[in-house]
Amino acid sequence: MNRQHTIALALAVLALAASGSSALVHQNPQRTNAFIILFPLELLALPIVGILAARWLGVHPERAIGMLAVGLYQLAVAAALSTVYPLWLPSDNTVLGSALLAGVWAGIGTLVAFASAAVLANSSSRTTFVVPGIVAAVVFVLVTAGGMVSPLFRLQTPVLTPAVLAVAALLVARQQPTGLVQPVLLAAACAAATVAVLLLRGPGDWASASTSVKLYSFPILLMAVGLSLMLIDLTSTSKPHV
Repeated sequence: MNRQHTIALALAVLALAASGSSALVHQNPQRTNAFIILFPLELLALPIVGILAARWLGVHPERAIGMLAVGLYQLAVAAALSTVYPLWLPSDNTVLGSALLAGVWAGIGTLVAFASAAVLANSSSRTTFVVPGIVAAVVFVLVTAGGMVSPLFRLQTPVLTPAVLAVAALLVARQQPTGLVQPVLLAAACAAATVAVLLLRGPGDWASASTSVKLYSFPILLMAVGLSLMLIDLTSTSKPHV
C-alpha cells in the first residue's frame, strides 16, 4: 500500500469513526450545535479544493481520466446530499444549509468532471477551464435552489441536474479512445459507499431538534477527499479499454 492509499484509508476510517461517534453521543438539543464552525469550513474548503484540483489537472493532464472519475463521484454525492435532507426534514430550516452545501459540492464536481472531459477530448484551454467554470456556477444555482424551493424539488432538480451533467461529461470524454468503463464503475462504487454512510448517519446530523452531536456532513467530506485520492490513483495508473 503506497502513501496515497494510506492517506485515503485513514481519512475514510476517520470519517466512519466521526460519523458513528457523533450519532451515539447525545446531549441537550441546545448543545448539539457546538461544531457549527464545520459548516462554513466546508463551504470554504470545497471551492478551494476544486480550484486547486483544476489547476493540478492543467499541470498533469495525464491524470484526466482519474479526475473525471472524481468529478462523477462528487456529482453523485451532491445529488444524494441535496435529496435526502429535504425528504427527511421538509419543514426544518437546516435544510437551507444542507442545500447550500450540496450546491457547492455539485458545482465543484461539475468543474472537475468537465475540465477532465475537455482534457480527454483535447479541447482548447478556454473550453477546458473557462466553460466548465461557467457551467459549474449554473449547476450550483440549480442544485441549491432545487433543495430549497419546493416546486423545483418536486421536479427532481437536485437529482436530474447532476445526472445530466455526469452524462454530458461522459459524452465529451468519449471522444477520447481511452476506456471509461472502469472509472465510471469505481466512481459509482465510491459514491455508493459514501451515500451509505450518509444514510446510516440519518437526519440527526443536521436536524434542529437532534439530540446527537451534529457535524453537518463533515465526515462525508473527509470520506470524499480520501476516496477521491484513491480514485485518482486507481484509474490513472491503469489503462482500461472498451
